[in-house]
Amino acid sequence: GGYVFIVADTTFALACNSHDDSAEVIFIEEGEGRMLVGNQQVAVRPGTFVYIPPRTPHSFKPSGNSPLRAMQVYAPAGPEQRFRTSPPAVDSLRHLCQM
Repeated sequence: GGYVFIVADTTFALACNSHDDSAEVIFIEEGEGRMLVGNQQVAVRPGTFVYIPPRTPHSFKPSGNSPLRAMQVYAPAGPEQRFRTSPPAVDSLRHLCQM
């Protein structure tokens, strides 16, 4: 698998995206927000784990006053590479991730 540590300010949001072949698990260490996972809204705060199956549209919007610290794990590895390059185009998924 592959992993990414995210450290971001209170305005960080993750646009709607999905991963064709990889499942994702996110662990929130610090910060709060709401995730849309498929058609389910999930409130996240420190200590929250979120499982995202392959091909499931998902997004994140922050709330609260704390910066975000989270770890994302992908199995198999691959999607974490988007944090090392430009973000992928997500316009085709945007209609699935309306919060």
